[in-house]
Amino acid sequence: MPDRKRATRTSAVVARVLLAGFVLLLAYAVLLPSNDHEGLRLIERVSLQIAGLGLPHAPVFWAVETTANVAMFVPLGVLLPIALQREDRRALILTVLAGGLLSVAIELSQMLIPGRVSDMKDIVTNTLGALVGVLLVVVVRRLRSA
Repeated sequence: MPDRKRATRTSAVVARVLLAGFVLLLAYAVLLPSNDHEGLRLIERVSLQIAGLGLPHAPVFWAVETTANVAMFVPLGVLLPIALQREDRRALILTVLAGGLLSVAIELSQMLIPGRVSDMKDIVTNTLGALVGVLLVVVVRRLRSA
């Protein structure tokens, strides 16, 4: 087997393992009941630190929360196309759609979980995170072929 093909298969296996870990961590982070939402407390602490530099707290909180929601789905956008060994345009579009559908499922589930807050804005930011991950895959692929 040529080295390039072997490397692609190895990358796919590693991406599948990482993707499984990502899904487990994501489920833990967003689906467990919470009376005192630790994620929001962390975002609040970070935003207070940044606002302490003289910035208004509300916009800083929004920016930190939005950034966290985008960042949370970047790994999906990177790992899914690699795990599937498909980095063509259709696979990349399906990856972004999968990010959006997963986010919808999470938000709908959170409506039923005590202490969780469902926010439809998260669907947009999570899907954007999957898109950012896909764009990273595209950029790296183009750099490698150049």
